[in-house]
Amino acid sequence: MFSFEMEGCPITVSVSQHANMRMKQRMVNKYASFGSIVAVGEDLLDMRHGEEFCIIDKELNVSIVCAIHARGSDIDICIITVLDNHQFYVKSGTRVYKLEA
Repeated sequence: MFSFEMEGCPITVSVSQHANMRMKQRMVNKYASFGSIVAVGEDLLDMRHGEEFCIIDKELNVSIVCAIHARGSDIDICIITVLDNHQFYVKSGTRVYKLEA
C-alpha cells in the first residue's frame, strides 16, 4: 500500500492479488507503478467513484489498469492488473493516460 496527498486530498493506492501476480510475472516494480499513478497528476482528482483508468507507461513497457473508489475527499486507487504494452484491450469509457519514456 502507498499513500500520498494531492491538493490536500489523501490518496491511497493498493494492489489487487491479481495485479501483484502480474507484476511478479512481468518483473514490474510495484513502486515504479505507484510512480506512474502519481504522474497522472491532478486528473486523479477529477475521477468519480467506480471509474477505471489505464496508464500506458512506455518506460516500464506496461499498461496499468486501476479503479477509483472515492469516499468524500478520500480517494482509494486499486491497481487491478498490469499488462504487457504490446497486447491489451481497454473497455469503452476507460480513461487512458500515456506516459512517454
